[in-house]
Amino acid sequence: MLNRVRTGILLGSLALLLIVARLLVVEGPLDLLSMCLFGPGDTRYAPGYSDWRFVRIMVGDSSERVRSVLGEPLWKRSPGERRELYWGYTESPTDTHYHLRVLHFDERGVLIEKEAEFYVD
Repeated sequence: MLNRVRTGILLGSLALLLIVARLLVVEGPLDLLSMCLFGPGDTRYAPGYSDWRFVRIMVGDSSERVRSVLGEPLWKRSPGERRELYWGYTESPTDTHYHLRVLHFDERGVLIEKEAEFYVD
């Protein structure tokens, strides 16, 4: 019986460690602190999205490679008359705090910026 309790505690601790590690790798310590202060938020993710795949995407990747790794984004936007493009892999259904994941491509379809943060509204 005692071994089952120890195993449960060990598995729970490991799960918590993995969650914290994911947040630190993808968003950073300040965003982890924001999430603790403001709550978990309500994030809607693109179908098939995962933070582990997001980490594999690098500045300089083509939009084709990004699509093959992450799948289709929830939305695509082009600001004004510029030919640059933003792909969003997350959004907040209720317009509140959420885990923001946005990729910024240049006019050639090359990734020039990754945004990953806990957005506080």
